[in-house]
Amino acid sequence: MSYRKAVNDFADQIQKDVLRAILLDRPSAREAARDWVMQQFTAHGNLDTIESGLHRLLPLLHRQLKGTLDVALERELKEIRHYYWMNNLKLFLQLKRLLNWFAANQIPTLVLKGAALSLLHYNDMSIRPLGDIDVMVPEERVRTAIHRLVAEGWLVEWDPPDVLPFDYFYRFRHAVPLSRRGEGELDLHWQVVFSPTSEDASRVFWDGAVPLVIQGAPTRALNPTDQLFQACVHGYDGNTVTPIRWIADATTIMDTGRIDWDRLVRLSRELHLTIPMSETLSFLANVFDMNIPDEVLTILSSEPISASERRYFQHRRYPGDYSPLEILADLLERHRHCTRDLGLIRRWALLPYALQMHWRLPRLRALGGHGIKWLRRHLRFV
Repeated sequence: MSYRKAVNDFADQIQKDVLRAILLDRPSAREAARDWVMQQFTAHGNLDTIESGLHRLLPLLHRQLKGTLDVALERELKEIRHYYWMNNLKLFLQLKRLLNWFAANQIPTLVLKGAALSLLHYNDMSIRPLGDIDVMVPEERVRTAIHRLVAEGWLVEWDPPDVLPFDYFYRFRHAVPLSRRGEGELDLHWQVVFSPTSEDASRVFWDGAVPLVIQGAPTRALNPTDQLFQACVHGYDGNTVTPIRWIADATTIMDTGRIDWDRLVRLSRELHLTIPMSETLSFLANVFDMNIPDEVLTILSSEPISASERRYFQHRRYPGDYSPLEILADLLERHRHCTRDLGLIRRWALLPYALQMHWRLPRLRALGGHGIKWLRRHLRFV
């Protein structure tokens, strides 16, 4: 299957029907979604068997179909919505404590993804389920933040943790997960998206951020244009959990906020993410009739892209068992993305660190032995 033919496979037919019922308010879409959810409920007596990607949309579906369902199904959807609301409330209280902790440590914060979207665009804490907490701190403060969090009992969920002192780690990654018993999980970001192109790539997002107050704790959030950018890039990657929630997020952002399309195109170009943005925005325009300027789609789709970069993004979209040579080619492309601001000599000098991060080796000196084993195992090199 070619890459371009895959543009409409971000959701299957059932998912599209449910999303159309939620987002477009068309009678035929509402009827199809109502029939589907009733069939699921009738067959199983509850909605627990629905795959998680769709299950997380049920609060939105309940809001749209409320008053049109039989009593038992209405009660089931109301209970699911209440469950997600309770979970969201717990996470918001946790987020409040974290924001106050960051403020006490004089570390600026920018809240990403679900929490910010719930307050700024959905305007309802019960209909946009949160999975975890995503907070971004300035790149120059991230090591301080990690050090102080670890000192207070947070565990870095990255193996091996030995790589955290390496400068290259903060180019290769955009965030790191942490956890603490009784406090849950935190995704600590220093970049908004997975593919930064320089050490200062996040500055544009800080400069454009808007104020946000969560449970009395002041912080910041992305402006609507940058929210849409992150939702599309984040939703582009393939995932074990069907990531269709990005579709609801993106359309809700466009419906409730003013989009600066020139800024969106500029971000896509500067961060070399025109492929994810072109594919996701084309999908939203073609399948959900979103009002996206034709010139934006034309500019993004006509941006010159190398074959290696196109293959790299295709593999991000469709994770699978690729050949060793394809894996190495993707790693080289990722390394190129991470080091675009550096000269050629410096870029090649840092390449061993890309292999270290990819293989998750605690020390660079372990690279030689591991590399030989990898070659023998995958390429039958003796």
